[in-house]
Amino acid sequence: MRAVARWSSAVLAVGLALTLLAVPSGADTTWVTDRDDTKGFLDVKAIAHGHGRGDRLKHTVTTFAKWRSKDLWCGVVAMEFPGLDRELIVFYRKKLRAIVVNERTGEGIGNPRVTRPTRRRVAVAFPRRWLRPGLDEYRWFVRTVRRGSDCPARDGDKSVVVRDRAPRRGRSILHRL
Repeated sequence: MRAVARWSSAVLAVGLALTLLAVPSGADTTWVTDRDDTKGFLDVKAIAHGHGRGDRLKHTVTTFAKWRSKDLWCGVVAMEFPGLDRELIVFYRKKLRAIVVNERTGEGIGNPRVTRPTRRRVAVAFPRRWLRPGLDEYRWFVRTVRRGSDCPARDGDKSVVVRDRAPRRGRSILHRL
């Protein structure tokens, strides 16, 4: 019986150690949920920020419904960075693309790497300097927009214009670097 108790304690200790070792790798990712889900196409369910390789920032948007990359021919997923005059726009033109632009001048700053980890998620990664060199924190939020009567309907949603924002209007998320 003592051998079983020692073995159980050892397994528990190893499991706890492995759990604690795993925490730092995911600790830099912050998820925020959007509470006003409407089940519509491109309705935001959650957003996240974290770090990629090197000095890269990673931002992820999860929607309530599944969608194809091609569906963004009549919509966008936009990330705005208040106070930095930067906007990141994900769109579809022959393939899924993204661009970071200077909002004041309209100048393109760079094309982030865009991936679709799931049918409900889009992720972008880009160098920190594209927001501003020497930045130690910033605020951001997400907007999704779909326009046009020919846009694909999802789950019975046939609205001509659909807009969502996360977090709610007037709020943003602080990302400390």
